[in-house]
Amino acid sequence: MDERASLVKSGWSQWIAVDEVPVMESIAERCTMEVLQRAVAGIDRAEVARASVNRTGRFQPPPLARDWEPPPGIGRPPDPPLVTGLPDHCEAVVHQRTPSGHQADIRVWVPLAWNGRFFGVVGGGVQTGHPWKEQPFSRIVTMQTALRNGFALAATDAGITGGYTLFDRGLGDGDGELDWELIRNWSHVGVHDMTVVGKAVTEALTGSAPRYSYLAGLAAGGNSALAEAQRHPEDYDGLWSADSAVGWTTVMPACGWPALVMKEHANPLHPAKLEAFRVAAVEACDGVDGLRDGIIGAFDPAEFDAYKIVGQDTAAGRITEADAEVMRRIWDGPRRRDGSRLGPGMRPGVASWGDAGAGWCRTAEAGGELVPVPFVHMRWYFRWVQRAADFDWPGLTFEKYEELFDRGLREMAEIACDDPDLTGFRDRGGKLIISHAADDEILPYQAAVEYYRRVVEVVGDVERTAEFARLFVTDGDIHGFSVGPAPGLNAAGGMIALMDWVENGNPPEAIVAERFDPETGEVTATRPVYPYPAVTRYKGGDPRDAAGYTAHHPVLRAEPGRSGTPRPAPRIPAPSSRPRRGKGQPTMSDEVTVDAGSAAKEPLAALARHLSGPHAPAWRVALDRFVHEEDPWAGHAPTFPFGHRIVVGGATADELLERLAAEGIQAGRYAQELMARSFTGPADDPEEVTFVFAKVGEICGDGATTREIFDEKHLASLGLTLCRPQDGVFLRLFHTDQPRGTCYWTAMDPLPIDSTGGRTHVYAIGNDVDDRVFLHADCADRTDPGNRWRASDGFVFRLRKQPPRTAEGASR
Repeated sequence: MDERASLVKSGWSQWIAVDEVPVMESIAERCTMEVLQRAVAGIDRAEVARASVNRTGRFQPPPLARDWEPPPGIGRPPDPPLVTGLPDHCEAVVHQRTPSGHQADIRVWVPLAWNGRFFGVVGGGVQTGHPWKEQPFSRIVTMQTALRNGFALAATDAGITGGYTLFDRGLGDGDGELDWELIRNWSHVGVHDMTVVGKAVTEALTGSAPRYSYLAGLAAGGNSALAEAQRHPEDYDGLWSADSAVGWTTVMPACGWPALVMKEHANPLHPAKLEAFRVAAVEACDGVDGLRDGIIGAFDPAEFDAYKIVGQDTAAGRITEADAEVMRRIWDGPRRRDGSRLGPGMRPGVASWGDAGAGWCRTAEAGGELVPVPFVHMRWYFRWVQRAADFDWPGLTFEKYEELFDRGLREMAEIACDDPDLTGFRDRGGKLIISHAADDEILPYQAAVEYYRRVVEVVGDVERTAEFARLFVTDGDIHGFSVGPAPGLNAAGGMIALMDWVENGNPPEAIVAERFDPETGEVTATRPVYPYPAVTRYKGGDPRDAAGYTAHHPVLRAEPGRSGTPRPAPRIPAPSSRPRRGKGQPTMSDEVTVDAGSAAKEPLAALARHLSGPHAPAWRVALDRFVHEEDPWAGHAPTFPFGHRIVVGGATADELLERLAAEGIQAGRYAQELMARSFTGPADDPEEVTFVFAKVGEICGDGATTREIFDEKHLASLGLTLCRPQDGVFLRLFHTDQPRGTCYWTAMDPLPIDSTGGRTHVYAIGNDVDDRVFLHADCADRTDPGNRWRASDGFVFRLRKQPPRTAEGASR
């Protein structure tokens, strides 16, 4: 046994120098049914079916069941091909029966040149294995890949044999009841049982327990890795979950949303129109990372209004307003009828309408007409939820979709695989890599990001989480394979990072992603991917070379409304000093110094007195500190120039644009439109206004809707009122030393932008990760009032000039 593995990358699938591993002929001598049956004798219902030494270098996988029929629209694949190039090894097959009579076939291979380690091989989709077919340039570790790297390994079909999938068998014998034993086998039980059997066989053959154990899985196999960390933290030392379907009960129906939108709007979008929307979004949003390369970074703003290209010609005809509305709803993602979010949408820039059989936005010709094709897994999943032999796709409405979505969340929660409590895995010293392709056309990366954020919440902070679990998101990468528009991770690169962390204590500060030419096998581009929350930024040189990039550390946030959960929070850290007055701004008042004689003190003190409700204590502390401390910034972390007064008005839109440009402040196109609508006619008279920054949790609570936040009666009870449309511009000019990577919004009276279909926007006041101060217009979803916000999302309000009074006239 080799105690220290020599990690040497060779291509996409070889990462251990097996030539340095000695051969153990004793493994061949012990490779008998008698020896192995004794090894599994203590494992419930396990029986060795076969055991032999394979020195041929070949293996013929079993054929698919002859009576198996693939789902409509997906052709029957050929039988698995002959596997060649295998090292000498012991092959064992162990049958393990479940209490209900299902039989799992567990295959264990142990090479004679054993590297001292065990590998759990898992499947994808709705199969646990065995993945026989070679998967070039992928993140999939097959049985033959693990064997060629010197691992003892095990794989299981979890009782689903002959090419059948779980969806084929999950409804039992047609009795309308779910076969929960088989479903649990697929979700988590089968892989754990396989691991126990595999390690027992390995120890019997080699004479020692594996020094380290690893499991790497893609898609549903990525869920298997997470399930092991969540349920069986003792099984593996290192786990890699790639492009997973974490939050399975949310992701499966969410992927069917685009087809439903197209069907219910009676407007299937041709691939040519979908591509036009995608290209326009990329052109508008590309370049945040310093390089215009046709890629929107995973954590870069992806704000694009589909209505902007209405009238554009495509090979499928002119883009219409109806097309733009369908595209908007697809990007926005599934929602309930009350506007609350159900799951993630398809991110602008992602192409998911190919012929692979699993795209979100697939269409097909039927009877001379274009029709939407529902996401194949959604159809199967809703069959489960309904306990129905078939699924009524034509009869699916938004109302029925919502009902089935929520029912699935309740009834199928056990297989969601989204428990964020990984402290058991952490406490045993385990290491976890979660990776996801940002342009994954099958499974949304937002689900992996949201899951990791929830893990961070359980642990307490990113730094402590990163000690045992790290998330890597590859910009521009596609599902599973490193042959997309941008470099992606591959089996060798990911496994070296994981093993070096587990065995040598070197956490991966970066993993070099690679793009392969699928024809030649040559590496055509490399790019580093950094652990979340760091993002990759171009610094110069050859954009195809990893040396041309560096890491930046942005705020923990994703673009609005598309995360699949309530809108992520922009964390607003404290300014390093008091906010300064912007240079060259004669209409700004001097900064208000709050002391015992300040005019701002009285309304703020009154506001503190009248507050009531669950968030009142936090507000009172903050306001009391502001009113009474000589330096309200000392010793705490305010999030805005809280209670400062500035002069608003006295300038036209053109004058303000000139001032923004003079300050080096970027004003987005929508912001300029909003300004043009806000500042009509002569300049307003200047007025002095006190602004208050408030987090959603302080005024409404976590998950509040836009309607609740903007409710003027509620705001009046807090002594606040909505901003006016021009306030955002003056706030932007005032707050010029805003901390890097922060953003907040102005809660203001609605003012629609005509070119965006009448939807209301607010100003977004921010400073990006590259210290570029900006003023954008962002959708407040006033026309979609059920949109929910997180407790730490920040808004700016006006302080009312007079605090509310009781009937007796006293301030509350």
